[in-house]
Amino acid sequence: MKRLLFYTISFLCFYTSNAQKNFGVFAGINHINLTDANNFPTQGSSNGIGLNFGLSYDIEISEKVIFSPRIVYSQQGTTKSRAEDVNDVDDFVTAVYFQYKLNYLNFPMQFKIFRQPYILAGPYAGFVLYEERYNLDFGDIESKIDYGINLGIGYNFKNLFTELNVQQGFASLVVVENTPNSDEFKLNNTIIQLSVGYKFN
Repeated sequence: MKRLLFYTISFLCFYTSNAQKNFGVFAGINHINLTDANNFPTQGSSNGIGLNFGLSYDIEISEKVIFSPRIVYSQQGTTKSRAEDVNDVDDFVTAVYFQYKLNYLNFPMQFKIFRQPYILAGPYAGFVLYEERYNLDFGDIESKIDYGINLGIGYNFKNLFTELNVQQGFASLVVVENTPNSDEFKLNNTIIQLSVGYKFN
């Protein structure tokens, strides 16, 4: 999978450098978390920091609308986090700690609306390239495929641009069963991304 990522990025970088003036490159930081809308923050994970970088391609649809599909390498998951677990033998509730390091290849299919500043909106799909966990209590993640919605805002500075967006996943990654103190909860990717990029003209 790492080799596939390398070949994909290498090909796209070569393709970008050789012609297409609508291509761009970008990199930035992720504020990462695994959240559940019903239980978080009572149950859930701790915030963390990851990196992202990728390529974009702008297709102008109208004066105020641009289709901007992307390919993004993104570090996601959670830092050391606390949850409750129930022993199968005596139903004893204990506090357990979990941490998931998840590297994704994401494909946002988003639109830029308006010009200065512009609004970002659209769905995305992502695939886990690498998974590392530091506690085995909850095992492997439930889904290697993530999907959700991406919303944000951006601003152009000639060939440079900066963007701030929120990415909310809908796929359940970690499932924790009911305990006497909480209902079952399912954790999803929640990411705030800040990035800076360059457009090739």
